[in-house]
Amino acid sequence: MRDIYFSPEDRVINPCWDNVFKAVFTKETAVSQGALKGLLSAVLGRAVISVQVITNEPG
Repeated sequence: MRDIYFSPEDRVINPCWDNVFKAVFTKETAVSQGALKGLLSAVLGRAVISVQVITNEPG
């Protein structure tokens, strides 16, 4: 996957990196859950209204 640039000076972190994905989509905050619902809705092609993240790694 290519890096995303909004302007020549800006660089956006790559969400395909495991630690970035987890930091963005797996926190117990409204913003993180909203981002995860948006991602899942886009992938599934239908509205996702509720998510629950269940960790599979030791904390």
